[in-house]
Amino acid sequence: MTNEQVEQICLDDILITEELSRRIPRTTDLKEENDALHTLIGQLVEQPQILLKKLVKIIAQLCQVESAGVSLLEVTPNGEDICRWFALAGMLEAYEQTATLYSFSCCGICLERQAPLLYSYPERYFTFLQELKPTIVEILVVPLLIANQPLGTIWIISHDEHRQFDREDLRLMTSFANFTATVLYSNNARQAAEESARREQAARAVSEAAQNAAEQANRLKDEFLAVLSHELRSPLNPILGWTKLLQTRKFDEAKTAYALATIERNAKLQSQLMEDLLDVSRILQRKLSLKISSVDLSAVVEVALDTVRLAAQAKSIQLKTVFEPNIGQVLGDPSRLQQVVWNLLSNAVKFTESGGEVKVRLERVGTQAQIQVSDTGKGINPEFLMCLITSAKLTIPQQEALAAWGLV
Repeated sequence: MTNEQVEQICLDDILITEELSRRIPRTTDLKEENDALHTLIGQLVEQPQILLKKLVKIIAQLCQVESAGVSLLEVTPNGEDICRWFALAGMLEAYEQTATLYSFSCCGICLERQAPLLYSYPERYFTFLQELKPTIVEILVVPLLIANQPLGTIWIISHDEHRQFDREDLRLMTSFANFTATVLYSNNARQAAEESARREQAARAVSEAAQNAAEQANRLKDEFLAVLSHELRSPLNPILGWTKLLQTRKFDEAKTAYALATIERNAKLQSQLMEDLLDVSRILQRKLSLKISSVDLSAVVEVALDTVRLAAQAKSIQLKTVFEPNIGQVLGDPSRLQQVVWNLLSNAVKFTESGGEVKVRLERVGTQAQIQVSDTGKGINPEFLMCLITSAKLTIPQQEALAAWGLV
């Protein structure tokens, strides 16, 4: 066929649907048709995923044709409508999964008109069909519709000029088209329901995660406020204590100078804590930085002891120190180290009974220096000790918030 001849062919030249009613129908075999429907229903229950494949094989057998198929309407990622040959049986089975343009195909035209169509030698108009072997003599295409919504088509093909389709073929194909459309619609509805359920479950999971995050944030806030309260009280206690003593007692010049120096030192520490508080957002955002310098640990311990000395005297608790000589300087953040020792000493004084003892030991362990605080308090069951503050059980922001106040 020349290009000039192809150009002269129009769609109406290949459509011969009216021939279906003119031809003498072949004999109806309702029993075989009924048995086929029962087989498909059983397939639907047992293996629905291969139902369409089974369907086209049954249709090819019932209609006594060389090829049969089901095309489903799809939309490509770029929004183009196509008809995909989803399931094929017979001589064209090798072309399964072929995609054709909705606007230029036997299936597309059928769905546009929403009516069965019979084509004769369709390759004369749909030139891409010329690549198929064997040649299509006739193709009867029936639309799959639910409430006038197109789902695809079901079709049979004759490759033999002596096998011409008639109204009995049309009746049989229409029956199977109605069955197939119902199955496809039900399957699509089920998939949509499952997808909706998945989305609802995902939304619920997101909501629960957000709620858990909010609860976690509240717990973190409470923990932080508890730690903050503890930290702010540490330097405040000696300030208030020495202030009250200076107001109610008479001290010599040396003792008065010592008291004022202690008040000033702890006031500066309080100011530093307030600056840290104002910068808490940076701490919780994992941006805390340490100011590393050479540190005399004995001086750090002495300052911390001065902070808790009044509280210890109020409970008649003895504060003892054991400093190993020649410890030397270590690298660290003086303020953070002071916070750590404060907390250890203040807790020791708090939980030691009146008349008890708190001892601070500073010694060298290998290439490191170790500060150990012990007391005569009741103590904690060793099995429970690791449950107090376990870094592995804290979130990163919690760890850094606690680190900022010297608790981890």
